[in-house]
Amino acid sequence: LEQIANILAGDGSEAPEVLAMRFSHVTRFGLIDLDARSPYRSLEMYAKIARSAAALQLRVSLCRSSDSGGWHVYLWVSDRVPTHLMSRALFAIAQGAGIDQFRDGICEVYPDFGRLNKAVRLPGQPGFAWLSHETGMPTREFATTDTTSRFECLVLGARVSAVSPEKLHTACHSFMHRQA
Repeated sequence: LEQIANILAGDGSEAPEVLAMRFSHVTRFGLIDLDARSPYRSLEMYAKIARSAAALQLRVSLCRSSDSGGWHVYLWVSDRVPTHLMSRALFAIAQGAGIDQFRDGICEVYPDFGRLNKAVRLPGQPGFAWLSHETGMPTREFATTDTTSRFECLVLGARVSAVSPEKLHTACHSFMHRQA
């Protein structure tokens, strides 16, 4: 964790151009990736995603993922949940918000149980910013002084909702039936 944080902070360590991660069989978060040119990257769509996520009792965070201007909508749970369950919940949330196109350059979900080898860009890299839920404007730009705590928050799930894996499964199941 410290080595990754040092690379993100620009300490001169040799690093890949972009730091990314793949999901394991359990996770404490997932995200919906709305690319810069996506027809879904709007405050109206974000509000719909947030409402759909609230129906599953998930906490939501909005950020700009890079200089490209794309958005990552993070969804947090309190305990580790099976990756396939998070993937199902993300697709249900996105579809409940009106998203019906899932492909590179438009909208992707992470983890995507059908594409577990697909890696997602980690936060805190150049171009990253936390965004206002109301305006979509940066509330906090990338700063090397807080990279470690921001990354720890992501990895350790420090700021999460109180939903349990069982509750997520039940809520996801009932949510998908309501959408049908």
